[in-house]
Amino acid sequence: MKTGKSLIVFSLLAFFLNTGLSVNAFASDGAAAMQLVNRAGNSSHVDHIAIAEQYRRLAGEMQTKRDEQVEILRNKPNTSFLGRNGKYLKSRIVNKIYEYDQVAQENLAKAAYHSAIAAEQASRNSAGQSGQMNKAKVMSNETGGL
Repeated sequence: MKTGKSLIVFSLLAFFLNTGLSVNAFASDGAAAMQLVNRAGNSSHVDHIAIAEQYRRLAGEMQTKRDEQVEILRNKPNTSFLGRNGKYLKSRIVNKIYEYDQVAQENLAKAAYHSAIAAEQASRNSAGQSGQMNKAKVMSNETGGL
């Protein structure tokens, strides 16, 4: 009887400790996520240069996969494309090449879009900074004349 009660107490204690630790781990993960959200909210713009680089990298990967499929198609003997299964295999390889090419083109278009946005933001920021500098010069001239 004494062993049964101690086993129940020990089990409950282990359960509550495990639950408490997992809640604390969840809370710390939530706090880290909130810090990321706050950082993103504090920044005035998204890093479009990094996004454009990501899309260029993805386009390069798709081009590499496309080139691999082209090499597979070139190095297969023509006799392997005879029959129903051979035609199916060839059409599958050709479709992969087409899909990889389409995805690469889409990624390059997205990269160009984000590069244009980054350039526009950079021009806005430089114009805004020069405007602030001009405003500061005007303010200093006004206070200097008094």
